[in-house]
Formats: sequence, structure tokens, C-alpha cells
Amino acid sequence: MSVFVEFDESGRPLVTATFSNQKLTPELFNNYLKGVEQLWEKDERYLLILDMRNIRVPKYRYIRQQANWLKQHEAEILTYCRGITCVVNRPLIRYLVRLVFMLQASPVHYVVYSNMQEAVQNAKISLGLNQAQEVEL
Repeated sequence: MSVFVEFDESGRPLVTATFSNQKLTPELFNNYLKGVEQLWEKDERYLLILDMRNIRVPKYRYIRQQANWLKQHEAEILTYCRGITCVVNRPLIRYLVRLVFMLQASPVHYVVYSNMQEAVQNAKISLGLNQAQEVEL
């Protein structure tokens, strides 16, 4: 099966979800949502970095589905997610991220950066990680 997103938990509490340029299908999108839900199974808080630099422009139905999913899972997101950092290097994708959060407000703080280095650096600051706790992404 094609991979739409890969989750890397090796740097927990920083978790990175890296999206491919795979054409999105309902099955692939549902697998992504299930992947986020599986992060909750460890019963540990995390900060999620969404690396969207390679993602294709999704159809509106996936934007709407993401917004609905956020609403349905607000309690879990508030319990486990310390924040969301999006890495977006294209204006249209940046707009679509904002659109998701216009349709349904994010239950946690989110920020958008254009490069991964800045995103990781600020995520570490947000988590209070120091040099001894360096996380490599």
C-alpha cells in the first residue's frame, strides 16, 4: 500500500508526521487519522510536527473531514497533544491549514513555519528541552 504519512516517535515528546506527495484517497486519509489516534495509546503528552512540505493539495472533503475529526476528538487532543507545529512551504497549503482551523478551532495552540529547522527549534523551546535533551529530527 502507498504511504501518505509516516509518524516518527523516536524524538518523543516531539513527534513528526511527514506527509508524502502521494495522491490522497479516503483510505489513506483515514489511516493518517488512525495514526494520530495511535499516538494517544502511549498515554504520554507530545508536540506534533506536521511536515507538509511535500503534500499534494487535498480535496475539500478532506479539509472538512479533518475539521470534523478535530471536533469529535477534542477531549483526546487536549489530553495528549501539547501543540501542533505545521511546516508548510507553499501559500496554498498554508491557506488550507488555516481553513481547517477556521472550520473548527484547534483545541491546542498551533503555529506554522516555512522550514523544518525553525519549526524544530521553536518546538524544543516550547517543550522546554535543553541541549542535554537534544532531539534529532
